[in-house]
Amino acid sequence: MQMDILKETSIEYCENIYALSINYLKNHNNNELRGLLEELTTIEDNIRICNDIDILNKFVTALKLISNRIEGIIHE
Repeated sequence: MQMDILKETSIEYCENIYALSINYLKNHNNNELRGLLEELTTIEDNIRICNDIDILNKFVTALKLISNRIEGIIHE
């Protein structure tokens, strides 16, 4: 059950950070952000199909690192 909740919240977070990033890219050209969005999409896809809590936790950790960098770019 906890794994399902972690997956759902992580996927929702991916979708929100993606939307925020796309909105930012409409007004700013940032190649690093474009690359991070590709990584974000890959992590989201992996989270959706993951069935192992340990691996899921690694994806969530990677998600946090990427989202922190994305937020840093947007708030510069």
